[in-house]
Amino acid sequence: MGHFKYVFLGGGQGGGYAAAEFVKQGVEPGELAIVTAEKYVSYERPALSKAYLKAEGAPRLPGFHACVGGGGEKQTPDWYKEKGIEYLTDSKVESVDIKSKTMKLAKGGDDITYDKLIIATGSTNMTLDMFGAKNAHLKGIHYLRDVADADGLVAYMKEAKKVSKKAVMVGGGYIGLEVSANLVQNGFDVTMVFPEDRLMAKMFNEEMATFYEKYYEDKGVTLIKGDTVTGFEGDGKVEVAELKSGKKLEAGLVVVGVGAKPNTDMFKGQLDLLEDKPGGVKVNSQLQTSNPDVYAVGDIAAFPLTMYGGKVNRQEHVVNARLSAAHAVKAIFGSKETYDYLPYFYSREFDLAWQFYGEPEGDYVIHGDLQNGKFGVYWVQDGKVVGTYSESATDEQNAALKEVALKKPDAPSLGELKKMGYDFAMKMMQAAEFEAGRLQSIWHPDHGFVDKAGYRSSSWSKGPLRAFLPEGYPTSVTDDYARFQLWDSIQAICSYVRGILSSQAMLTGVGAATPLSAVFQFFLRDLSGMLGGVTFAFLQGSKLDVYAKQWRLFADCLNSAGLILELASPIFPSLFLLLACLGSVARAITGVAAGATRAALTLHFAKQNNAADIAAKEGTQETATTLIGMLLGMAFTHMFNGLPWLIWVNFLSLTVLHVYSNIRAVRALTLTSLNPSRLQLLVDTFYLQGVMLTPLQAAEQEPLAPPPLQRLLHRRAKQPAVVIMGASLRGLVSLHQCSVSQLCKDNADQPYLLVPIQASVQVVLAMSSQPADVLKAFVHARVTSLIGHTTVSPSSDQEYPFELRAKQWMQKHWQRLLQQIQAAGWETSRVALAQSDITAEWGERLSTHDE
Repeated sequence: MGHFKYVFLGGGQGGGYAAAEFVKQGVEPGELAIVTAEKYVSYERPALSKAYLKAEGAPRLPGFHACVGGGGEKQTPDWYKEKGIEYLTDSKVESVDIKSKTMKLAKGGDDITYDKLIIATGSTNMTLDMFGAKNAHLKGIHYLRDVADADGLVAYMKEAKKVSKKAVMVGGGYIGLEVSANLVQNGFDVTMVFPEDRLMAKMFNEEMATFYEKYYEDKGVTLIKGDTVTGFEGDGKVEVAELKSGKKLEAGLVVVGVGAKPNTDMFKGQLDLLEDKPGGVKVNSQLQTSNPDVYAVGDIAAFPLTMYGGKVNRQEHVVNARLSAAHAVKAIFGSKETYDYLPYFYSREFDLAWQFYGEPEGDYVIHGDLQNGKFGVYWVQDGKVVGTYSESATDEQNAALKEVALKKPDAPSLGELKKMGYDFAMKMMQAAEFEAGRLQSIWHPDHGFVDKAGYRSSSWSKGPLRAFLPEGYPTSVTDDYARFQLWDSIQAICSYVRGILSSQAMLTGVGAATPLSAVFQFFLRDLSGMLGGVTFAFLQGSKLDVYAKQWRLFADCLNSAGLILELASPIFPSLFLLLACLGSVARAITGVAAGATRAALTLHFAKQNNAADIAAKEGTQETATTLIGMLLGMAFTHMFNGLPWLIWVNFLSLTVLHVYSNIRAVRALTLTSLNPSRLQLLVDTFYLQGVMLTPLQAAEQEPLAPPPLQRLLHRRAKQPAVVIMGASLRGLVSLHQCSVSQLCKDNADQPYLLVPIQASVQVVLAMSSQPADVLKAFVHARVTSLIGHTTVSPSSDQEYPFELRAKQWMQKHWQRLLQQIQAAGWETSRVALAQSDITAEWGERLSTHDE
């Protein structure tokens, strides 16, 4: 074939991108040769497991030749001829002599010599016979690596469907997901078999895998986890797949995706190769091998990742193939730029589309709506965000996630990351754009939007809306702010309209009373309200922020009751004063509960230390809703004057809307703090179903009754024992001196004690107990309650009382449960679980000094 100044060995994905860069660098005609065993010039390989397998409208060459996937022009065979590039297709290389710079072709002919060589020999599929599977080469068993493989699979799909629509996908990774999706869309009944305990085990955590597994099962895919294919049966072509577990699966078609290994055998003894992970040809930051005239790119290149402290990495991905090929060419032409690659993977299956950047290492937190497939993940290691993931995100969000993975910024708490979601990444992107001068203003937590000079800048909410929306809306508040405010405004308008109607009724009830009598009656009404409000605050004040949602709903329902009493007062003249006083008490309690819970909710909404601004805008919103309610109320009183039945119809209709709006409002709240009812819901779901609820999912299931009503309902139903946190050790000792004394001795070094008593599990907290101890104590108590509830009578495991079984469960599952709670976005550093401030000390001798 002759001599070339530059030779690119391998073609594949990188060949086209290397050729494009050679042209940019001014390569002369006849200087560059690309040698490949394939029959086609370079093309975009990702299409083969995606669109190429579609049942209809599937692309074919030359539609996806390089470099269309990277945004460049389509490089058909004619393009290479025009540029003077010798592209040798169907030319398998038998050997390469690095020392003499010579290539020998398998089909004979003249040897090829070169000055500079770029090797991109890619990877070879791992085959099942490598793992000892019998009959692993029957017709109908397919692998996917190049166009020839894809064409063979497409042709056999048509043939197989005539006999059997049963397909087996061996492997639960990247290829397995994409090919299975296409097989389903081609009408096959697909079973996936893989040895791991979940799909995409190297990247997906349990929660992510659970979502995708359910999604695939809903599409009709059967998943067999923790099993392997050991062989096949068939008369000349595959008919049955045999599993290690003994199962036999009907298989008219089999596709295998169990990994690949780098093609480096011909370079053994000539270049530095890595025998252990990650394998491949060892290169420096210029992609230069141990021989200065040879460069390695794509799947086979094991290069140092500068952004990860020089960690040697090998990436089998299209983006790496593109970028490394172009980088090697630049290095040959004298560039000293370091090749530093951000690990990246993406996939599209059915109507899903995910992207990953960085490394899935350390702790993780899932944000967004996991259940409905609109979610993301952050990985945090050593206080830095090192990996990001998105499912069905926008292009802008994915660009921001890439920026985060590149910069590896300091991570806030997992709970804060969960709360911020994509906003965390978007702010990073905005900061980068701002510093680069591509963004004129940016949000500052103390000053709102500021420009480069530090002056306050405009936002979309400037103008009339600025009086009602917090500065920097929507990024300055939580995602549930708008939904809550919408429903809260509707219920407020209903309240004000009804308030005017009830006020009219009150004045009617006073009727012909003397001025002094009327004043006295209103005095008694107001006094009753004040006393009722003070009493309620005394009894429940400390619990209002813990159960903000429940007391908020209770307050508004009580407000409705108060208004109904006031509206009814004229109907019963003899009971006017009593009804007016009861209505006043109800409305006073409403004021206490609503005010206290509003403070808690304001802190929840404030993402950027802007609680004061949110509270101020709440005031302007309330003024607006009051005005609207007053106008509507005046219109109603005018329209329905003298028609009491019509007033009642409208009043009750507004009451129904008021209650409905309040329920929607509190359901919209996605609180991440843990109170007894929310934590109980998490523990119950995890214990019974093995699933951890996110704050969004818990918001839809959390009981909305206030604690006293919850306890009443609990007593009337056959429920597990209630957990009582902060029990008095003194009181327990007086009742159960012996058992408690022994319990104290057995748990001398523990931060809590558990004492099951009839319909409750009493928890005594130590003076030194920390939030983590309180959290663990509640979980332990609830698990004890659940196990005790399901223990009907002594049985074969009677030697294991339910307290011991609960302790064993905690030893096995506690750390995993805690990790999943944190990953789901719940705050664990600050919990509100104790129902009293009572603590105690115990040790070698019993101490009952309750504090």
